[in-house]
Amino acid sequence: GATHARHRARAQARHAQAAGAAAGAAGEGAPRGPRELLQAFAMGKGGQKGLSPPPVLVTGKAPSAVLSRAATGGAPVKAADVSKHATEDDCWIVIKGKVYDVSGWKEHPGGKAVFSHAGRDATDAFTIWHPGSAWKDLERFYVGELDGPALEADASEADQALLKDFRALRAQFKREGLFKSNKLFYAWKVLSTFALCVAAAAPAAMYGRDMSWAAYALSMCTMGVFFQQSGWLAHDFLHGQVFESRDLNEAFGYVIGNVWQGFSVAWWKNKHNYHHAACNEIEQDGTACDPDIDTIPLLAWDERMLSQLDNESALQKWVIKNQAALFFPMLSFAKFTWNLSSWADVHLAKERSSAHYAVEVAALAAHYLWTAALCVYSFGVSPAALGYWIGANVVGGSLVAFVFVQSHNGKEVHAYADVSKNWIRMQVETTRNQFATPFNDWFSGALNMQIEHHLFPTMPRHSLGKTRGRVRELCKKHDLLYEEHGWVECTRRVLSHLDHISRKLD
Repeated sequence: GATHARHRARAQARHAQAAGAAAGAAGEGAPRGPRELLQAFAMGKGGQKGLSPPPVLVTGKAPSAVLSRAATGGAPVKAADVSKHATEDDCWIVIKGKVYDVSGWKEHPGGKAVFSHAGRDATDAFTIWHPGSAWKDLERFYVGELDGPALEADASEADQALLKDFRALRAQFKREGLFKSNKLFYAWKVLSTFALCVAAAAPAAMYGRDMSWAAYALSMCTMGVFFQQSGWLAHDFLHGQVFESRDLNEAFGYVIGNVWQGFSVAWWKNKHNYHHAACNEIEQDGTACDPDIDTIPLLAWDERMLSQLDNESALQKWVIKNQAALFFPMLSFAKFTWNLSSWADVHLAKERSSAHYAVEVAALAAHYLWTAALCVYSFGVSPAALGYWIGANVVGGSLVAFVFVQSHNGKEVHAYADVSKNWIRMQVETTRNQFATPFNDWFSGALNMQIEHHLFPTMPRHSLGKTRGRVRELCKKHDLLYEEHGWVECTRRVLSHLDHISRKLD
């Protein structure tokens, strides 16, 4: 959102000012330009001799890690220095006691989520999100060893015990093969989801204006369910749950996400992966870090977010005052805003390659071509055609939004600077489940098991149910609330929270 962009700009400006002060204090003898830094690195100036620089990126440009390592002279890096590099353009992270510089890495396959741990330990987030082959890719970003114990060693004994038990549990799940996908299951999901499209489109195309209003509404709603189920299926592929090949997962993502549903893969990756990495996080000034709660001026999920409102706008205050009553009507516009955001952010694909951009645009265009063709062929250029398209999108968007608001909205909101160093604890504290039943599992794409999904985002949906009991036991052992309710109670809690926040507005 716009507020999120403003937050990043302010943070980068603050960091630039601090960096300038630090550079001034460094003295005239410190190398400053890229050429000087690389030369100093090669000569061992200010550090050890004989150090080998990390590989150069295939673009032919020296990665920022080369310059960073040159600046440190290969010496160990203090945790306090890591925390100074906490913006997208100047981003250092720590993984298993090693410091990496991923500044401005726009080509990151997972989008901007890589920057969500800027200046912090990213060990568990990296391990949870990446296959074993990704460890080799880290070499080109290597800066040096962390000076002293790993950042997590500063955590409380309770948090260290939780990390130890969680890592052991994840290793056990890997040994049990729970991260391996069942290809027959996903073949069935692809075919059965596409069957919803056929079930909706066939009667519309065959009978068109001769359809009864009941048949028209049923066809339209079925198309909406197709959009919703396509969303869950694209979600599985783009989380890397199905294939070990990233390219193959993305190929299915383009078909199911872009063509079937109308959501850009590039937009989704940046938005959704950042949500996972910074779930329910805000800045100290109330600016949302998590894009899923970047909803000001329409919805406020924390009292601190109220400071982002325009004090001169009576309309904004009225909307927030009545946000609980307006909540469900707002959900009906969800898919339209996501579709627009997909087009607005499709340029993000250019940051990876022109080929990705071309595929994104072509696949999104294909979605509008086939949906428009179906509507016009079935009902002609008429209000019925427009109504069918709008209605299907309203149903699809409302069903998607209804599911995900149950999982995080109304839960704890953390300020970025106050976030616990224990990433596992934060995931559980910001997430709730809905009861696991065959219908709920299908309707929500297994995202009713949201706690398990956030702890193991690359685990196929068909395995999540096998982990619930042991995850619950882990939470109980470490005094974490494993919250689980039915849809009605979850909805009540969300609306009650919105009403509570609205009463804080003067």
